[in-house]
Amino acid sequence: MQKVFKITKDIIIIIFCITISYFVLNNNYVRPHIMATGDASNWHIYKKEHKILMGISGHTFLELSNSKNETVEQIHGFAYDVSNSEIVEAAIKSGFKLKVFAFNYDFYRNEIGLDFPAINLMSDSKENVIETWNKAKACGEIINQKDINYPRYGFKIITETENSNSVAHSISLCAGLADTQIGLLSPGARTLLLK
Repeated sequence: MQKVFKITKDIIIIIFCITISYFVLNNNYVRPHIMATGDASNWHIYKKEHKILMGISGHTFLELSNSKNETVEQIHGFAYDVSNSEIVEAAIKSGFKLKVFAFNYDFYRNEIGLDFPAINLMSDSKENVIETWNKAKACGEIINQKDINYPRYGFKIITETENSNSVAHSISLCAGLADTQIGLLSPGARTLLLK
């Protein structure tokens, strides 16, 4: 009987800790859902986060949205395998390069039910937003010329982390946008790749 009580107590403590962790890591302060504001004819540039590791960390990217809030383009930083010319979403080993990719579609369009915390970096006329977006894409091309190694598991402990979060941060600032961190643990989110 005492053994059953002990196991039940342990299970309750584990469930309690998981629940608390979930709410600490997945609330509107840590992962905001700020979307379009202002004129309904405005276009937008969002910084979004694809949550990974049960919401503990995430992959940030930029998204261009039209006045209907539909995805027009996205800019992502990914680990890239030069030997076979493929994007590597989970870099569990070293030997990959950090590359910037611009997609004219929603990269995660086939993943149903995903919740993307987001902040609105810019809302303005279509012309002004596209001009800023094109600057961001040009900044991405500069990053691609730098031949940056992508760290194993997407982060470094001793030195500055250069990863997808660094891409979103760097191209935001390079394009003249004010950047804000999304998420509690975002390795590389403050690393500037363009100095």
